[in-house]
Amino acid sequence: EVATCHKDYYKFTQMIFLKMYELGLAYQKKALVNWDPVDKTVLADEQVDEDGCSWRSGAKVEKKILKQWFIRTTSFAKALYDGLDRRDLEDWKDIVDMQKGWIGSCDGVSFEFPLDNEEGEVTLWTDKPELIPRAKFVAVPPGSVLDLENKGEGNRKLDIYVRNTLTGKLLPVYITDELPYHEGSEARIGIPDVYECDVSFAQRVGIPVDTTEQDSEFDRELIIKKIKGRVTSSKIRDWLISRQRHWGTPIPIVHCNKCGVQPVACDQLPVELPPANTVLEKGSQLSSSEEWISTSCPNCGGPARRDQDTMDTFVDSSWYYLRYLDPHNQHEPFNKTTASKLMPVDIYIGGKEHAVLHLYYARFMSYFLHSLGWLPDSEPFRRLVVQGMVMGKTYRVQTTGKYIPASDVDRSGKKAVERSTGQVVVESWEKMSKSKHNGV
Repeated sequence: EVATCHKDYYKFTQMIFLKMYELGLAYQKKALVNWDPVDKTVLADEQVDEDGCSWRSGAKVEKKILKQWFIRTTSFAKALYDGLDRRDLEDWKDIVDMQKGWIGSCDGVSFEFPLDNEEGEVTLWTDKPELIPRAKFVAVPPGSVLDLENKGEGNRKLDIYVRNTLTGKLLPVYITDELPYHEGSEARIGIPDVYECDVSFAQRVGIPVDTTEQDSEFDRELIIKKIKGRVTSSKIRDWLISRQRHWGTPIPIVHCNKCGVQPVACDQLPVELPPANTVLEKGSQLSSSEEWISTSCPNCGGPARRDQDTMDTFVDSSWYYLRYLDPHNQHEPFNKTTASKLMPVDIYIGGKEHAVLHLYYARFMSYFLHSLGWLPDSEPFRRLVVQGMVMGKTYRVQTTGKYIPASDVDRSGKKAVERSTGQVVVESWEKMSKSKHNGV
């Protein structure tokens, strides 16, 4: 039996995370995140439905700025997109189009430029990376992290700069809604001598445009390599894995005032969750367990604090099919020789709603582990069998989006209401879920 919540399993989830961290694929940054006000945790983009509601609680998702952990799935975006054209994938049918639509056409490059004299960086995307040396400014839309953290109103120039790592030049940053932004991107890199809209904007704000640069030519592949660019679409984002709840795999990172962010050594895994009663008495978040948080730095031995987030449970389930191959191995997630004989999985049975959830994450994990030489093939599943779905009736408070049990609903009047508050309740049929109180 394999249970992803057991420490003997999540020890290896932590080991895989540390490998990603070592390779620069796991990182932390401030972000405007999706916040579930009912479950009181962050959600990945894939976990927010088309109506802007949480996939788990059904609550209307809010936006917050938090420092969070991400996995750089965009590093594998093009490979994941192109892999969907493999002729040996059986019965994937419209799942192929769903995943391609989610990833998007990988016709550009995503990369980061640092903020000058400040902590942090800006993620940019362009379909013309060979022209990045000619960039003159960075534009950021209203409502973004930089807008909210730098007080001011309307379109304006900020008192911060972004450093072009190719040229060393400082690029001014503008908050503006006067420029088009690529779908999903958080900023625009302005190249006035190429794009007409950038020319007009540069003229309005007084940025000089050097037309002699139009004859400059740069090697596209060399530029991508120098900026550590990732060939991807503008719309797909990295996987936000931080969750603010007690259950889940603890992130094996320690924060030290002297040494900074420090990974826990693999021989010290697992980093175990504190006993539930020490947390749940004070709240559902690990931040309420001070005794557990306080630890020593793996590097200097001085006082330090554990990271207080847990991982999205999809991180655990994205590789569980590999643990079935070798469930009692205490030294590694699975034996590579065994995997080379038995992988890929013959048949994946699942609901279509996981096309951009579990199936997407599991494919990413397989591609990553294949890149390490741990798996013989990048694709984890040969054939898909998409099943139907058993629905259950749900009751959701109209004003808050909170799901409540049927026993809490009063139907004695013209409209169904919550017994304790009198708030109107919306009745519906949805996928069965514990959090929606509609299981049988």
